[in-house]
Amino acid sequence: MKRILTVAVVSLMLCVPGAAWAGNWYLGGGLDFVSLGEDVDFVDSGAGLVIDFGYRFTRVTALDITFGSSVHEEEGWDITYGRFSVGPKFFFTDGKFQPFFTVGIMGHALEYDDVNYDIEGSGLFLGFGMDAYLDDSNSIGLEIITGGWDAENNFGLEGDGETSIFRIVYKYHFAQR
Repeated sequence: MKRILTVAVVSLMLCVPGAAWAGNWYLGGGLDFVSLGEDVDFVDSGAGLVIDFGYRFTRVTALDITFGSSVHEEEGWDITYGRFSVGPKFFFTDGKFQPFFTVGIMGHALEYDDVNYDIEGSGLFLGFGMDAYLDDSNSIGLEIITGGWDAENNFGLEGDGETSIFRIVYKYHFAQR
């Protein structure tokens, strides 16, 4: 969890100097549908919430930051899965429908609710999707993300994790397009 917070703070610090014109900021929230694989495939698929914000540097590039949390289960044990990601987003068009692809770094933390057992890690992700603008300030986006990560539990055992996410997000854009 410390790694996730460190990456979050550093990413926010990098974004602040570019905030001279707040017209390019966006903020949103939505739903994540998550499945896990590789050495953590014993965890059932789950769903949760995501907060998404970022800064659009040009009409076709943005820095996107997300915080997500979902609820999962493993043989009756409740698990909370937290995620933090940061990375650039590249848009193919600047119209009402804007397909994009994204790549970046994602931190992961699986915390078992009733026992002292955690799995943490970080790795790269790749995603694609589309934002559909309802008007100049509001959009709804669909996104598919996949990523691999190095996992380590609180007893020092290491392995590999894989995350797949289907995301639906509403965003408010502080500037008109």
